[in-house]
Amino acid sequence: MWQADAALGRVDEQVRAAQERAEVAGRFRAEVEQVRGEARSRRGEVVVVCDVQGCLVDLRLSPAALEYSASDLARLVLRTVADARAVAGRRALGLAGDAFGPESPVVARLAAELEGRSGGR
Repeated sequence: MWQADAALGRVDEQVRAAQERAEVAGRFRAEVEQVRGEARSRRGEVVVVCDVQGCLVDLRLSPAALEYSASDLARLVLRTVADARAVAGRRALGLAGDAFGPESPVVARLAAELEGRSGGR
């Protein structure tokens, strides 16, 4: 009987630990969905906000941006978007480290995904 009680105790503890991990994961997901990364070009002609997925959320152009040729402005916007995506990625990585620990496989997987998305920038 004692062995059965010990086994049940271990199962209860494993269930509690799994529930706690699920709660942490739920909080992390809610927090990371709110992450935004903002970047601005060196002279402030372009300001970009991206979400954690790397999607453009906001784009603001100053009057000075209109002085660029179309192709130069496009390059500036793309470079600024990449910077904003990187900011959002770093924030998400920080949240993952806080939630799961810096050595967690979740953090390693997210870091690898962000590295792949940025092309190693």
